Amino acid sequence: MDEDGLQRQAVEAGKTAGTFAGMLGGARLGQMAIPVPVLGTLVGGVVGGLVGNELGQRLGRALVDGAAAFLETMSSKPEASSQTPLPLGDQRTVTSGDR
Repeated sequence: MDEDGLQRQAVEAGKTAGTFAGMLGGARLGQMAIPVPVLGTLVGGVVGGLVGNELGQRLGRALVDGAAAFLETMSSKPEASSQTPLPLGDQRTVTSGDR
């Protein structure tokens, strides 16, 4: 799967999860804020779903970008070090100028 496809899937998954979580949380908060039995739940669920959708979309994209950056750093070769390894037990550091 190409990177764009993975990005789209992550955004869609984030939107879905965010919408669901936002609706549940928003319905609960809406019921507390508007004590009319159905109205508070409905208004809170709609507002929470919209907010959760947007947050989930952004978090899904951020997770994929962060994971891709992490995997890229893990797969690249380490840079050459200017320090020379010391025998075990020696606690001082030797740099290239000390040789």
